[in-house]
Amino acid sequence: PAGERTQRIKEIAELLQLTPYLDRRPRALSGGQRQRVAMGRALSRSAQLFLFDEPLSNLDAKLRTEVRTQIKLLHQKLSMTSIFVTHDQTEAMTLADRIVCLEAGRIAQIGTPEELYNFPRNVFVATFIGSPQINLLEAEGHGHTLTLRDGQVLKMPCSIAALEKKRRVLLAIRPEDLTDESRMNSTDVFQPLEISHLLAETVGSDTYVIGELGGTRLTARCASAMRPDLGSRLRLHVNVGRLHLFDPETSLRI
Repeated sequence: PAGERTQRIKEIAELLQLTPYLDRRPRALSGGQRQRVAMGRALSRSAQLFLFDEPLSNLDAKLRTEVRTQIKLLHQKLSMTSIFVTHDQTEAMTLADRIVCLEAGRIAQIGTPEELYNFPRNVFVATFIGSPQINLLEAEGHGHTLTLRDGQVLKMPCSIAALEKKRRVLLAIRPEDLTDESRMNSTDVFQPLEISHLLAETVGSDTYVIGELGGTRLTARCASAMRPDLGSRLRLHVNVGRLHLFDPETSLRI
């Protein structure tokens, strides 16, 4: 019925912040506004499946965050099945119930956002999901011991069957699992790791410390009050229970 259709248009226009522009012609709209109109047209239909092909790509940062939240709320309210295509891992992580991560046109991994973040199947997934990007270090593994290129040693909580014999591995550490002493807790197992400090980026709640180890650049998520001296040798701490190991030849998880 016409009345229901008009009401639905009003609801969707309000949801997408398009109400002031309903009387405008397409040429009078900005690129971001046209993008939202296209989304509104799709949402106005009673479809069983919605396909969103990078709908937020032309929006500015503030509006992108707002519309992303609105899409999530709308999805929960209407329980609609949607396929959302994006190159932005933040959009994928915040919007998806399940993610299909593609590498060179092939499926690299399918799973929940938590599964892809905590148990990436290969190096591509590990580096694509998460911001700042996961740290990668070359190491030699044997049993529960990892020896880094500069000679530092990390001991994991338990031995890994795949490391029964000494072999090269690619060690991956998320920035939040490489931190300063103030961020350590009693429930996880931490071990010290020294890096050469290059610079620090303060973002309010955290300070991201960028350093170097054996010629490889690392990012550590530290307390906001941390202000290391440029070029100093920093003693950080690794949550060894949350390390990721990959085969350097196949890039697959060990």
